[in-house]
Amino acid sequence: MEEYVPKGIEDNVVMSLAKKKKAVLLTRDSDFSNHILYPPSNYFGIVIFQIHPPKPDKIVKALSLLLEIVKDFENKLFVVEEEGFIVFED
Repeated sequence: MEEYVPKGIEDNVVMSLAKKKKAVLLTRDSDFSNHILYPPSNYFGIVIFQIHPPKPDKIVKALSLLLEIVKDFENKLFVVEEEGFIVFED
């Protein structure tokens, strides 16, 4: 099930919601790549899209590729670009 958070909501509130719901966070906000504030080991997965311009078709294509390859998102941070992705773990 997908859920959107309102614009302007604080990052720590977003992460608290994701953790409470045991959800993987999908975002374009690179603030969530900060391992000190948001260590991947504390969450069910963080996926940051670094696709410019962020056209929906490009994001959907990149997400589809990620979902074909990755089966376990828990405790990991994924930085997704058009050509592929990088995985970070604590």
